[in-house]
Amino acid sequence: MLSPRCETALFAILVVILVAGSGGSGGGGNDVGANGVGGNDVISVVPSDAVSKAPVASAALSVITSEAGPLLGDMDGDGQPSVGDAIRILRIVVGLEGDSPYADANQNGSTDVADAIMVLRCVVGLDDWPIPSQGARVTGTVRNLLDDAPLEGAVVTVGGISDTTDANGQFAITGVPTGEQPLSVTRTNYTAYGSLPDTVTVSAPVTSLGTIYMLPSGSVPPPPPPPW
Repeated sequence: MLSPRCETALFAILVVILVAGSGGSGGGGNDVGANGVGGNDVISVVPSDAVSKAPVASAALSVITSEAGPLLGDMDGDGQPSVGDAIRILRIVVGLEGDSPYADANQNGSTDVADAIMVLRCVVGLDDWPIPSQGARVTGTVRNLLDDAPLEGAVVTVGGISDTTDANGQFAITGVPTGEQPLSVTRTNYTAYGSLPDTVTVSAPVTSLGTIYMLPSGSVPPPPPPPW
């Protein structure tokens, strides 16, 4: 185990590298995708222009699980720990890059220097790689099908763990066991739209359920669009 002095030295080295390389960091190999790690886009089965086109037929499958993301601490997605991964985490810490759920290597709920040190310990063989997950983080958005507005106050439960959507219709459930897990979505005076599955496949560290649509009770969904 590294002593506090060694960990401080490692951090100091990383800071020097970070400062030296920050001048030209506006582009090139450090670009990140929509989720903070390139190429892991959230999947939504209903297009963003659903209001103008009305729900497409595939909207009946109102939730779909995205592909599993990178390993914890694997900021470049190459499957291996590296000093570059630790630097990317430090860039998030100091605000040079947007946050990413994969940067929280120690799974304490925030991105900090300890996450970068954890990755470095894997680089030098002091800890095992990949970093074991303490359960998955399941995210997504709940929206009103009629006007595509975010739906606050919906309770989403995956694997027996629940979260309530915020004003943006978003939820994030932490510590969900991996594998097939039961899914339910409830809100007073609303019902889930389409064929909401009874279970979803949860993969660590992060699984996105995309967009889940709900309808006010007793309302009639708009008709599907005419043929293209």
